[in-house]
Amino acid sequence: MPSIERIHSVVLCGSLLAAVSWLPVGPLHAADKVPVPSADARNAAAALVKDVYGEEYATAANSEQKAALAQKLLQAAKGMQQGTANQYELLRVAWDLATQAGDAQLAMQITDEIVRVYAVDAPNARLATIKTTDKFARSSAQRAALATATLQLADEAADADDYDRATELASLGLAAARKARDGELVKQIVAREKQIKEAAEIHAKAQVALETLENDPANPAANQAAGEYYCFVKKDWTKGVPMLALGTEAAFKSLAIRELKLSAALRGQNISAFPSEQAELGDTWWDLGEKHDEDMKRKLRSRAAYWYRQASPNLRGLVKQKCDKRLEQVPETDAPNEMKIASPSTDRKLPSKAPVETTQPTVAVAPRIDSTPVCAKLEAKKPPEGLAAGTIPFSAPRGEGRSGANGFLMEAAAGWDRRGTVWACTYRRTESADGVHFIHPLGAGHVMVTVTRNGLHVASPGPWPSRAYRPLQQTSLPLVTANNFAQMLDIEGDAPRTLLSILAPDGRFQFFLDGQPLAGGVVPFAVPLQLTPDFQGENLPMTLRPGMGGVIIGPRDGGLNRATDITFGLFASGGR
Repeated sequence: MPSIERIHSVVLCGSLLAAVSWLPVGPLHAADKVPVPSADARNAAAALVKDVYGEEYATAANSEQKAALAQKLLQAAKGMQQGTANQYELLRVAWDLATQAGDAQLAMQITDEIVRVYAVDAPNARLATIKTTDKFARSSAQRAALATATLQLADEAADADDYDRATELASLGLAAARKARDGELVKQIVAREKQIKEAAEIHAKAQVALETLENDPANPAANQAAGEYYCFVKKDWTKGVPMLALGTEAAFKSLAIRELKLSAALRGQNISAFPSEQAELGDTWWDLGEKHDEDMKRKLRSRAAYWYRQASPNLRGLVKQKCDKRLEQVPETDAPNEMKIASPSTDRKLPSKAPVETTQPTVAVAPRIDSTPVCAKLEAKKPPEGLAAGTIPFSAPRGEGRSGANGFLMEAAAGWDRRGTVWACTYRRTESADGVHFIHPLGAGHVMVTVTRNGLHVASPGPWPSRAYRPLQQTSLPLVTANNFAQMLDIEGDAPRTLLSILAPDGRFQFFLDGQPLAGGVVPFAVPLQLTPDFQGENLPMTLRPGMGGVIIGPRDGGLNRATDITFGLFASGGR
């Protein structure tokens, strides 16, 4: 039995402090963590620990006695002032005893306490604990507990995209499970090891895809790879579904678009507002799973289960029984992250006469917008006048009765992704059915706000082909409008009107007419706007880059539209 004086040498030789990660390197995670005490402070504390616990340490001869003393020291350390050298030395001695006892669970508890208080590298600290405990574990029960703890750490490493560490931990866990002769645990770890390997491969492809999306945000193959990673590996459907909607796999693309539309319908309502639609969406995910291997089937069933859980409380009869029966086949642990996104949809409308806020939105106060003049005058059938430097003018496609539309694009000021963007102008319309389009950036995509004679439409348009002179896939966002919306938006005639279009970085939208709130909604998802080559303009990008905004003004007919004093700016105070 080593004496307590040998604790430091034991720790330094191959365990706790053998890894550089345990040395004091400054706070790595939380700012309130304290550095590991200096060597002098630790030596002084070690002398105190020896005086108090030296005899008990010397007589702890077997695993049970070592574990009992380790537990006693852990509790003593928790009762001391946080971050002191004395507390650290108590925890170090407790860790030494627990690992020598082969008690993985207790050793991990002590490690977690050290990680909680002191600025050490948590992943390396936990890996060192596993490796050290593995040297001392002897019984089948100890090895099985070690394998279980190791598998949990492997899952955590995989969740953090640290697949090298996850693979190493899974290998250590598998070896421990085999030594324990626990067939079920071996089978579980082998399956998880395979999943980690597959996840690592998907992650590698996703990283390449994400780099592609930086410069080509509408790239179908890149969106597919990244979407599969977020949905099926990370279970982050908030990020993944919009990508699948832009991807290459027809089945996933179709279901993703349905998800986005249903989520838009649910925006602002109870999550179980449309149980039949939710159950049907769950059925489609479930049926798609039947066409895949067992691993993908499990992932697709977990998504089906998400929608079944929302629908079930409001279903009746056989449909409810079917949902509940299928839910019994999907463990709760397989449940993906809650869907928190929506897309513009015409399938469901919010009440058209619901009142909006009667004051300026909390996301921005109009007089305090950091606004920059962009264009002195933009008029149908005439090139823009007084454009700011760097702004790209263009003309829209002509033909099939269309002519005279003009516009421009520009880069938003730095900080748009944190603060949101605002378009403002003075607007006049004369005998025209068409209107003005404001393009806002949102994430990697774009949102278009269209003001017509007596309508207001908000959508993420995607492709914009010349043959229809309107975006494909455009679906209007359900807006909450003012009670006198129709009267307020009757802007026919030559009277000047002040337009203010506001889009927050979290997708909250508000529109003001002559300083009065007219409509609002939420656009939590946007795809990049893509123009066709017959849009003409020097240096005009065919796919708008993230952060680009713009204005297009008609008409397609013989009327006239014009906007003056057009400004583009950021919120003076950011959104939530």
